[in-house]
Amino acid sequence: MAASHVRAQRPADGRTTAGAPPRPPARGPGRLSRAGVVTLLVLLAVDGALVVADMGHRFARLQGRFTAFADGRWDSQYDGSAAEIAGYVQVALTVLVLLVLVRRLRDPVLAAWAVLLSVVVVDDAAALHERLGFALAGAVDLPAVAGLRAGDLGELLVWAGYGGVLGLVVLVFHLRSDGPARATSLQLAGALVLLMAAGAGVDMLHQLLEGSVPDRVGYALGLLESTGELVGMSLLLVVAVHRWATTRPHTGERVRRGGPQQVVTAAPRP
Repeated sequence: MAASHVRAQRPADGRTTAGAPPRPPARGPGRLSRAGVVTLLVLLAVDGALVVADMGHRFARLQGRFTAFADGRWDSQYDGSAAEIAGYVQVALTVLVLLVLVRRLRDPVLAAWAVLLSVVVVDDAAALHERLGFALAGAVDLPAVAGLRAGDLGELLVWAGYGGVLGLVVLVFHLRSDGPARATSLQLAGALVLLMAAGAGVDMLHQLLEGSVPDRVGYALGLLESTGELVGMSLLLVVAVHRWATTRPHTGERVRRGGPQQVVTAAPRP
């Protein structure tokens, strides 16, 4: 009768158990994968080109120079601009990659992030928070606070409602996730904080100072806002791509949840 021995598959933390063939260790959260590096460089190049195009549009409008950028679509402050569309594409791709990861890893926190980012894109594209904010301001007669118009305050309250509900869902699943999923969740949160700081914080500052500062300062604030939003959305996609690249089957990382699987193999006859 042939003898048999038990060989344990490689567990999720990257260690190799006895008898299992060695595999490359999974990258830690501090090391960006090659796919992540390439994605980062490409997106930063695109973001940089859009910023240059924005400045070119300003020169074309004020000085008649660089007329190739005279079209208003290069002005990142307007709806439907090239920068805005590029941002939507980046977030949509992020959601797509996260959904692929959800199917592969069964991590609920990644599904929660996909929903949150989808809401962000749909809300911004349809200007829902602006419409609901002004409707709220009119319905409850919100006051102007600290230089903010009633509609601006309404927008903040609407976003606080969005963020409160969706953020709580993400937090619950984050706390119930394992180490790799938490690391990805924290990285996504960092990118989203940058996006919101630019899209909400700098935008509100711009509105507060509008008319009381030189035109150059106002333009610089607008450019800072759009640049911060672009970089934040780019980082969201980089995080998702990095996670995808480090969980492909050949890496051996978290192929199946629940610990190492036992596989019975037959040993050769003596």
